[in-house]
Amino acid sequence: MHACKNNCWFSAKNASCSPCDKKKKQETIIEALRGKSLEALTKILKDPSYGELIRNTDMLDTLLKKIYILNKDYLEFCLYKIQGTATEAHLISRIHTHSNTLLCPVVSWMIRNGLYDSSINISCLRCMSHLIRYGTPKEADNVKYSIQFDLYGPHHINIRAAVSKNKANLPLLTDMGNAIIERGEMDYLLAQYSEIVRKNVNPYDYHSYTESLREHPLLHNSILESDDIDSRKKLYKGFRARKDPYWEELIAKGMHPCRVIQWCMTEEEKEGFSQIPPYIFLEGRADWDIEF
Repeated sequence: MHACKNNCWFSAKNASCSPCDKKKKQETIIEALRGKSLEALTKILKDPSYGELIRNTDMLDTLLKKIYILNKDYLEFCLYKIQGTATEAHLISRIHTHSNTLLCPVVSWMIRNGLYDSSINISCLRCMSHLIRYGTPKEADNVKYSIQFDLYGPHHINIRAAVSKNKANLPLLTDMGNAIIERGEMDYLLAQYSEIVRKNVNPYDYHSYTESLREHPLLHNSILESDDIDSRKKLYKGFRARKDPYWEELIAKGMHPCRVIQWCMTEEEKEGFSQIPPYIFLEGRADWDIEF
């Protein structure tokens, strides 16, 4: 069955025309993505005749993500096999231009395994947070310089444009702040990044952003050591809301000698322990439950 139906000027027994050939290749890609054959996916990436179809439909992200899911070790082999090809050039272009696509997990994996070329600038805020978390000092510095000096241009990572593009995605903006905290840059760099966020979002969203950052565990000690009673109280109330108020009592009752005797000893072993009283639940507040 030809893609161009009755207008095809090739017979069914001869070579396909351009629309029919394109349809056949699309069906091959769909079939390869449905299956679990890594060789079929790699064959498509290596075949130059699929290059235009992959570039025009951004199919490269989907193919690499499928290989990433099936076998991460095979992904390195796949990236090696496409070196020097048009597919590799398209991959570099996608790394440079993509934003929050299926390519993000692949780029993160490349960064963690030392396969990311630090000369490739990226515009994806999610991948910038991956660079901060998992990149080498040189790779992380590219993002840090963009935050500190507000760099932009073809030879620099543009953090300002990335934040503006994702100004409605508060979880992603917060994740970048968390990555800066986890890298150990909790003072000046975080303040600079927060200022960029403040300029791009409305006041209500910025308040939500700052409140979300306060929940990061690495900031808890600094909050508890500060003189801000309201912040300390809010942090503690959040902890108390997440903690099961009966947890310590249940552990104490379960590990009390009377329970151990009842559950773990035979009737003969229980002789001589009849004088141990049963556990009585404590009254009042738990030791950790404090008041400001």
